[in-house]
Parts: sequence; C-alpha cells; structure tokens
Amino acid sequence: MSALSILRISPTRCKRTIFFLISKLGSLIQPGKYEPGRQLRRSIGLIASAAYCVFVEDASFGAPAVVEDFGTYNLSDVQSGDPSASGLPVLVAGDAVHVLSTHVVIGSVGTVFGFRWRADDCASQCRFKVVMNFPKPGIPRAGTERIFHDQLDEDTGNGDGFIFWRFRERDQIVPGDWSFEVWMGNRKIASEKFHVILPPTS
Repeated sequence: MSALSILRISPTRCKRTIFFLISKLGSLIQPGKYEPGRQLRRSIGLIASAAYCVFVEDASFGAPAVVEDFGTYNLSDVQSGDPSASGLPVLVAGDAVHVLSTHVVIGSVGTVFGFRWRADDCASQCRFKVVMNFPKPGIPRAGTERIFHDQLDEDTGNGDGFIFWRFRERDQIVPGDWSFEVWMGNRKIASEKFHVILPPTS
C-alpha cells in the first residue's frame, strides 16, 4: 500500500500574508520611506511569499487519497455501463480480486490492470473524474481514428473507487506508458502509471 503525499496550507495564513504585503507596499511609496537596497529586497520577498500562497491554494494538491492496491486483477459480475467521454464502452465490475502488484503489464486479450483507491475526505456522496492517458499511436475508437486521452465521471458514496482497463481486442494492446488519474474538482488526488509490454513470442 502506498499513500500519496498531500501538500496543504491554511487559507487564513495566506490572507494574512497578502494583507501584510499590501500594507508594506503601501509604506514603500510614502515620501522618504524608500531605501533601494533593503526595502526592495524585502518587497520582492513578500511578493514571492504571497504568490506562493495563491499558487498553493489554487494548485492541484487535493484531498488525501490512498492507493490501496494496484497491478492486475480478476473481475467478476461484469456488466456494461455508460460510454466514456470519447464513446468507448465502459465495464462495471461487481468485484475485483487483486492478483499481482506490478507496474509492468504483459498485454494480452483479457488482461485487467489498474488500481483501487480511497479518498478519506469524502464523507458523503462525492463525484470524481477519471482520466486515462494512452501511449502513441493511441487507442482505436472508430474506423481509423485513434485517441490518446479519455475520461469518465464516477459517483461514490464513501470515497472508494476502482479504475481498470481490460484488453478486449488485440489492437487495443499498445505498448508503452499508460496512466490513470483521479480528479476531485480541479484537484488530482491519485494516479498510477503502468508500462505495457507485448508478450514474448515463441
């Protein structure tokens, strides 16, 4: 089990820092208050501090999330769900049994890989976005068209989720780096990357 590192900062601390910056900059423009060396260095430091606060508050450091297991799985009670944003068919599994913890996946028809996660800050019904990134030349969608990204929305009542991909056809087996991401609003709270390789030939 691996936990994600989450960086958070108090909004109150940011507000105080920005207010302090404004008050100090106001004093700089008063007659007789400007000293080029010391005051300028101090104002630059304050600007950097306030910018850091704004960046951290708006950046993608999301709610705490834990990757409970990852790698390959066996699925049971598999049903068809609503299609993804790109129109790919989506499967819904009633249960998933963890087989092997690995980031290297041997691609073959029927192989299932992904990860299971938990968002501790989700105490009630939460909505998450799952983003999948595929290596070149992409995944076939319709005819000769190929896509490099796809996403779907997931509702969960307790913050638990499971993201997986099952190779249904041979032309879906694209070697390279695959990554799956979980977003809560504009915050990425979990991600895993897998390297898919072709099975050895006899």
